[in-house]
Amino acid sequence: MNHKFSRRGFLRMIMSVPAGALLASCNPRVRSTPTSHPETTPGLLQSNPPATAPTATTTPIFARPKKIYKGYYFVQDVETYSTSQFGAISTPSEAEKLCGMLLAHPVSGVEYGPDYFDPDTISACLTIADVFSQHGIDLWLTSWYLGKRIRAFNSGTFPEQYLARQMTPEGVIIPATTLDTDLVGKIPAFDYLNPEAVSWLVDRYKEVYLKPLAPFTSGYYLNEDTLYDQNPPQNNDRISYWELPVYSDAVLGLWQQFCGDHAVTSNGEQVSKFPVHSESMAANGGGKTQYFPGYEVPPVVGIGTPIVSIPRDNGVWESWDEFLTTQFAKTWIGELSKAAYEVNSGNPNFKGVIYSGAHVRSLAYEEVGDPTFVVDPYQQWVPWGTQHGSRLAKTCALPYVDYVVCETFPPIRANLLKFASEFKRIITDQDTEFGIQLHRDDNWGLDQRDLETERWEIIKSLQPMIITRFPINRLFPSDQYYNAQKEALFDERLLAYRK
Repeated sequence: MNHKFSRRGFLRMIMSVPAGALLASCNPRVRSTPTSHPETTPGLLQSNPPATAPTATTTPIFARPKKIYKGYYFVQDVETYSTSQFGAISTPSEAEKLCGMLLAHPVSGVEYGPDYFDPDTISACLTIADVFSQHGIDLWLTSWYLGKRIRAFNSGTFPEQYLARQMTPEGVIIPATTLDTDLVGKIPAFDYLNPEAVSWLVDRYKEVYLKPLAPFTSGYYLNEDTLYDQNPPQNNDRISYWELPVYSDAVLGLWQQFCGDHAVTSNGEQVSKFPVHSESMAANGGGKTQYFPGYEVPPVVGIGTPIVSIPRDNGVWESWDEFLTTQFAKTWIGELSKAAYEVNSGNPNFKGVIYSGAHVRSLAYEEVGDPTFVVDPYQQWVPWGTQHGSRLAKTCALPYVDYVVCETFPPIRANLLKFASEFKRIITDQDTEFGIQLHRDDNWGLDQRDLETERWEIIKSLQPMIITRFPINRLFPSDQYYNAQKEALFDERLLAYRK
């Protein structure tokens, strides 16, 4: 599968049309409150929130706002930087032109965020946000690549105490690495399951980003957040569990506590070490790993295999899967979504939190209930959610997650309807709103990978609240794949769907 790659370059603005011409027929819909710009103090990027910014609260906020209407048109993404490069924008004039292009269509909101978290970029982010707010386009602050930008919150250096650990294929526990934002080089991996590490990050994230942007925030957008972030194997090949960044001493302590709380035992003794699937790996684990039977994930799942028939882990491994997926949902997704709610507790425009999950990385094969759902011959996709640290039902059940989007990659014939249907079943079972992205057009235009008639048949059948598109460039008249007639037909279908 061609997973979503680095989006630098997607928003290279080829905008020679004067802003006035684009906006001539568009009246601003909402005026925003002017904002102050960030100031810094040594050692921590600290922003002074505007006087109108909501204050944080420690009181849990469990109310789901339900403010999104059917056919909410969400576009990915608008990126800012201190200067207009790397596909990001930095000036009000660029923002005006971009808003003009979006307002030519019934766009509801956009994914929004900085390319980095330095003061100059946050200042540009605030300036651009003010322009979007004036034109009534909802801004959903994004988690995209947050875990790869940890150094921005620690004076440019990675906090070694929060460095994750992974294993080698031989079972040696080593410092964990992850792909950088260009998906080329390797950088230190953050300890996502460690509550102390996440609390440290969230406190800084609020001050640097969430609080200053609160006056312009319509919602928060969790973009494909999972634990596995390496170059993926073939679509029907399993992911190697030892590559996950989940083997720090802090996580070992949490696992030991979980085993005690849930009576996880082997041969009559409480489990106290990380599980590995071979004696040879356990010999290299430095006393922190132990061989346990019950690892049943097949190396390859063949074409035509019913998803419900794929072998499942048992014994200690079943408990490890439960621990891993619960801890990631609670500690990373749960704490980020809670922070967004806390910062926006007094924001009347705040619409809640969206989690957007890739169809093969957020859905676990253990969650699938349809016996007719098989591995397709075209893309050979398998729902490897557990292997990414994700169980969709756990994400949907979080108190601060309001909407979950099934993010797909074409073509439809690669069982996308089966994936989307399972997403909707699980999402609605958890009293969460369903959204879908069928309109992913990386390097092609409308009707070139999937027919629009087929996409809209699925939309009308599944009735998503949110309809998302990627990338935003496809809406630019200067884009090589832009087609005015097809975009007009898309808009016509969307408006009809809203009725």
